[in-house]
Amino acid sequence: MDDASDRRAHKNLRHSRRLHDNITSIDCSIERGGRPTVIDLPQPIEIVRAEFSIIAPSVEGGISEIEIFPSKQRADHVMPPFIKIICDDQFIYDYRLPSKIKRVELDIYRFRCARRVHFKIDGGTIIGVDGDRITIRLDKKVVRFRAEVDENIFDEITIRRVSAIYFWRLRLKQLLERIYIHWIRKF
Repeated sequence: MDDASDRRAHKNLRHSRRLHDNITSIDCSIERGGRPTVIDLPQPIEIVRAEFSIIAPSVEGGISEIEIFPSKQRADHVMPPFIKIICDDQFIYDYRLPSKIKRVELDIYRFRCARRVHFKIDGGTIIGVDGDRITIRLDKKVVRFRAEVDENIFDEITIRRVSAIYFWRLRLKQLLERIYIHWIRKF
């Protein structure tokens, strides 16, 4: 990412206003394509609790991670480089697949990091590497995969091969959550 992209990420903050002695509202836009959105507040505030609301949702994407840290730790106000393991253009952490799946293709998402990435796998075998695309064979039910540039720039995921019953339970749980949320909104 170039300096122009860094400046664009920092300009996402539309406005910040103090709602009460201890409540601040922040209105911002989110970067596309997995690029980090950096929000530098005009003045430091103590954060005890944070609430995140999507006002105008987009069907094109979503939020995978939110991190809050003081700018004092980043004197240069530039996001540090990082890598993320992705599958089908989605960041993944604890990935569940049907037990019949025996191999998976992963990619490496890079942010300001062009150095070589090394891979480690437990419970599987790396059967192909083509640039930032890695094909792995899932030898066991639980596979741990780590991509690292050095001790500070890395990502690690767990891939679990689960039965169809797991997915049926998940769908039922999600349905019950939707019904519950719909019921709460009525009252």
